[in-house]
Formats: sequence, C-alpha cells, structure tokens
Amino acid sequence: MQYTLSYQKPEQQYLDISLKMDGLSDEDFVTLQLPAWRPGRYELGNFAKNIQRFGVKDDKGKSLRFEKVSKDSWIVQCKQAKSIVVDYNFYSAELTAGSTWIDEEMLYVNPVNCFLYRPDAMHHAAEVKLKVPKNYQVATGMKLKNKHTLLARDVQELMDCPFIASADLKHDSYKVGKQTFQIWLAG
Repeated sequence: MQYTLSYQKPEQQYLDISLKMDGLSDEDFVTLQLPAWRPGRYELGNFAKNIQRFGVKDDKGKSLRFEKVSKDSWIVQCKQAKSIVVDYNFYSAELTAGSTWIDEEMLYVNPVNCFLYRPDAMHHAAEVKLKVPKNYQVATGMKLKNKHTLLARDVQELMDCPFIASADLKHDSYKVGKQTFQIWLAG
C-alpha cells in the first residue's frame, strides 16, 4: 500500500490522500475500511464523516464503481485491475492527540482517523509519501525511507504511529538503560 498525502490550500484544512494498492489481478472486488476506533481512548469514532470527495481508478486510469456499504466501509469493483488508486480528501480541522490537523505551519496525522486499509491485507507493508515543504522535519515512530517518506511493516504499525511534519519542530532524546526516548515539540 502506498499513501501519498498532499494539500493545495492548508488554510481550508483539506488533506488530499491517494492510496495505491497493487497485486489485485485475481480479485473481483476489494473492501476498504476506515478505522472507527481510537487507540488509548476505548471509544468509537465516525471519522468517515470528514471525507468530502471519494473516487477510485484502475491502473489504466479508468474510473471504477464503488459502493459505500456502511458508515466507514466501501466495496470497489476491480475485476481485471492490476492495481487501483483511491483518491479522497479528509477534513483535518481538529487538533487533539487523536485527530488529524493541517494548517500553514504543520501537518499532524493520526492514521486511525484517515487512512483506508484492506481488512484482508493487515499484514501488508505501507509507504507514506508526504508532499510538504522541503524544510519540514517529520517526527514519527515509523522508519524513514527518506526525509518525507515513512515506512510501516504492516497496517497495525501504520495505525499505531501518528506523525507530525513542520519546519518548527524541536527534537531531543534521552536514554534510560538501553532504551532511547525521543521527544518532539511543535510550537
């Protein structure tokens, strides 16, 4: 799974998300799920309410049919498609530890809010490309492939690793025994 995050006008607080999934040639349909849980809070959320625009295309750029089958899941008809690209945007205007936020100075993403995934492919690795200003640093628990590309070994790690990108991040670390702790501050 490859996620690409971008935005045109951060002051409008819409995060554009593109999800590419490969290796679908034998499947007639794919189920996509948006999480409904909030880690550490033991509560359900309705994050799908923040999706304004949603579309799916195959590897040839042809629009595919989809149906929203619950408040936070979709079925995409993808017969004979080798890959699909799901494009949607997410309203990111709540700044809490469990939410997603975008403005002119910062991008904070909690993947549990806004990253679609395949329930039948939880073990698949994920790559997250951030199209942010070049001077932005990124703080996350995921591995960095490069300055603005993050890697998660599977969906569980992806969902458990919020990240922040900003030019104004401050970083420090300390060690207790053999464990190193990272501290990132914004603002």
